[in-house]
Amino acid sequence: EADSTPQSNRARKAAQYSASIDDVERNMAAVEAWRTAHGFTRDKADVVIPVAIHVVAMDDGSASVTDAQINAQMQVLNDAYAGTGFSFDLDAVSRYSVR
Repeated sequence: EADSTPQSNRARKAAQYSASIDDVERNMAAVEAWRTAHGFTRDKADVVIPVAIHVVAMDDGSASVTDAQINAQMQVLNDAYAGTGFSFDLDAVSRYSVR
């Protein structure tokens, strides 16, 4: 029986969300506005953001993601923020199984 609690609906929507080019451009503009407002110029040191990935999969391994998929997404994230002074470094991957 499917769980239809608000929390499970939010999780399902988050898992299905894919950022559009407009979303990425809007986020990049917001980052640039913040940088300008706070005097953060490109000549200052880059900011490296550590990223922790939590993979929740079924006991049988379904709904899991591979290390290669995680690394590919990290590359997408870094490509999206290239030139902004922000980069992302995979710090940890934890894996959990559920029934």
